[in-house]
Amino acid sequence: MLNDEAWKDASVANNFIESRPKAGAVEDTASKTITYLMYSDEGIYFGGYCYERNRESISTELNGRDGFGNNDFIGIIFDTYKDHLNAFQYLLTPLNEQMDAKRVPNSNNEEDYSWNAVWKSATVIHNNGWSFEFFLPYSAIRFGKRKVQDWGINIIRQRKKTGQQYTWNPINPNVSG
Repeated sequence: MLNDEAWKDASVANNFIESRPKAGAVEDTASKTITYLMYSDEGIYFGGYCYERNRESISTELNGRDGFGNNDFIGIIFDTYKDHLNAFQYLLTPLNEQMDAKRVPNSNNEEDYSWNAVWKSATVIHNNGWSFEFFLPYSAIRFGKRKVQDWGINIIRQRKKTGQQYTWNPINPNVSG
């Protein structure tokens, strides 16, 4: 529900940009995405609200872990080595089903969904959208042993019924990586 006092001091990520089907379009205010990010010595906290015009606009289907099905989802992607090739992604549906994968550089730029991390999440469906919270312990994320960490990050949202996909950092769907 994002009613914990700590969320008030979290960094905000909003103003998402459509990556498909209409790359570059600005997100509609009626279905906007607002996310929050913070961290502690134990891990990363990611939460937010995915607005919708009404409850029926939310696409939900039980599929089990790593099953996209006909679901909306929100997710966070970390390029912990900042090489624009390797990444770890953590996705969540409105029914609190988790999906996680490693992106590995190969000829197909594939996502490996056989990789599973242990992390916590929760969701609530509301009349005008759905809210979510993640807790990603550092043990669920692979990264180098540098004293100062410098990661790439992106946030992704999919609205299944409209076929729209949005990202916080704009991406060009015609560029691999």
